[in-house]
Amino acid sequence: MKIRRSSDAYLLTIKGHKESEKKDEKHNYLRVERSSGSFMRQMSLPESVDATKVKAKSKNGVLEISLPKAEKSTARKITVEK
Repeated sequence: MKIRRSSDAYLLTIKGHKESEKKDEKHNYLRVERSSGSFMRQMSLPESVDATKVKAKSKNGVLEISLPKAEKSTARKITVEK
C-alpha cells in the first residue's frame, strides 16, 4: 500500500493494490481462483492539520493514519504609528 501526500497540502491520497489466490484440491481436480484489484481514496484534510507531519502505519491489515494538529498562531498586537 502506498500513501502519498499530494501537491495540495490539504489532500490525502491513499492507493493500494491487493491480490489473492484460493486453491481447492481434491483427489480428481484442482481449482484455482485468483483475484486482484487496485483502489484509490482521496480525502480533504482540514486546515487545522499540519500536513508535513502526517504519519501512517499498517499492522495486521489495519491502516492507521496520524493527523497532528498544526500549532495555532497567536494573535499579535501591532501599534500604528501616527
